[in-house]
Formats: sequence, C-alpha cells, structure tokens
Amino acid sequence: MNKVIILLIVVITVIGSIYIGTDYFTIRPSLQEKTVDFVTLPPGFKIALFAENLGGSVISTPGPNPGARFMEFKNYTVFVAIPGEGIIVTLEDKDKDSVPEIRKVFLAKLTRPHNIAFYKDWVYIAEEDKIVRVQDADGDNIAEVSTLEKVIDLPSGSHWTRTIRIFDDALYVSTGSTCNVCHEKDLRRATIQKCSLDGKQCVIF
Repeated sequence: MNKVIILLIVVITVIGSIYIGTDYFTIRPSLQEKTVDFVTLPPGFKIALFAENLGGSVISTPGPNPGARFMEFKNYTVFVAIPGEGIIVTLEDKDKDSVPEIRKVFLAKLTRPHNIAFYKDWVYIAEEDKIVRVQDADGDNIAEVSTLEKVIDLPSGSHWTRTIRIFDDALYVSTGSTCNVCHEKDLRRATIQKCSLDGKQCVIF
C-alpha cells in the first residue's frame, strides 16, 4: 500500500513538473537553417533574416528576453539594445541591400539597456537605473564616451524595462512597477514621466 502511495506521489510530481515547466518555459523557433518560412504573410509581403546572434537564449522564461530588444534606424544603420550584454550595437547597411555589412558596439558597460531615441546630436539610452545620452561626433557609429551624460536617475529592480520616446522637445520615460498588484512607495513606479531633455524637470504624465 505504501509503495502504491509513493508511486502515485512520484507520478503526480512528475506530471506537475512537466506541466509547470511547459507553461513556464517557451522554446523559441530555431533559425539555424536561415529560414523564416514558418511566418505567414499577406500577399505581396516577404520576410528575410536581417541579423542574428544578438544575445538572448533558445529557452525563454516569462518576462523580457535578454537578447535584442528595441531598435532604431538612422542613416542606413540599425541601432539595437541588448540588455543581457549591456551594450548597444549598430548594424550598418550602407549599400541598402537589407544585409548589414558591419556590426559595431556603439556603447558598452550599460545596465540592461532597453530602448534608444535620437534627438539632434544626441542618442538617448534607457537603462534599468537611469537615462543617459551620448554623441557620435564623427558619425562612425561608435559613441564618443567623453560626451556621455546621465540625464535622469531611475529606480532599479523588479520590472526593469525602461522605454523612452522624444516628442515635441520633451522626453517621455516609462518605469515599470515593483509587482503586479501593490501600492508603490516610489511615485515614479508604474508611470510615464514627461521630462525636459536635460532631465532637470520631470512630472508624472
């Protein structure tokens, strides 16, 4: 009798583990054959692999994947935030054939960079704990580290993704909550802030 009970407990545990594991982890599609034929498109559209090996992992858990996140496009170059590696990379397509010829590290040693925005000579970058801006004076798609400025301090941890947009000469910053249902002690949490471009004046938008 005891053996039957133990066996039932083992079976239930195994089935439960499989169910939870399948629900919690997601296997991403493999692109080893350089094909994206599994994507169905409307007539007249086509899709092709533009870049690969940009961080991330085959197994995904709930929440943001540490691989490529937000992208921005400027002067036939795609800027990509890769939070898991703490870098912004640039993919240059100067001959406009939709295949990047050169990959560079625009800026490194960042704290989970998530989003990028351009304004005049500045590239704004949303990190987990702050917003920074930097310039690329010679246009070589590598940031001039000497121009790096911290614009805004942000709370870190929990929902760590930070999204920024610049509109009508104002910087909009979203900051995630610390949990799914709670009263936030930091009033910047679970909000969008509207800030001056130098970060000196911010209000909850």
